[in-house]
Amino acid sequence: MMTLKEFEALLDRHGPDLERWPAPDRDAAAVLVADSVAAQAVFARHLSFDRLFELETVPEPPPAGRIVARALAAARRERPFAWLWPSGLHIGWKQAAALAACAVVGFIVGLSTETQSSLSPQLLDLIDGSSLEFSDE
Repeated sequence: MMTLKEFEALLDRHGPDLERWPAPDRDAAAVLVADSVAAQAVFARHLSFDRLFELETVPEPPPAGRIVARALAAARRERPFAWLWPSGLHIGWKQAAALAACAVVGFIVGLSTETQSSLSPQLLDLIDGSSLEFSDE
């Protein structure tokens, strides 16, 4: 004779469709459901829960052709400021901002180097090597 706990465990494992149960368990479950009101309530609860999944419809996946067409259309989309760049050069705003930042830093370094070189001619002589004296001794 099957207990209510065993019946619930088998319901959790095999589901409420008794045809999918192993034969000895199926027969014992049928006897328990016929004799016990508590088993009938547990079985009804599991059956209603299982029917919720039957109502769920899964949408059909789109055909592969539509997916490919959408991907190609996204790839062909015109980029902003495309007229500024040659057709083979595609640069994003992050790369353009990095290029502009490098240009600004280079400009500032160039200005500061020129100002420093006019103030310290000894440094230029040292870099040039003209102030270094070598002896043959």
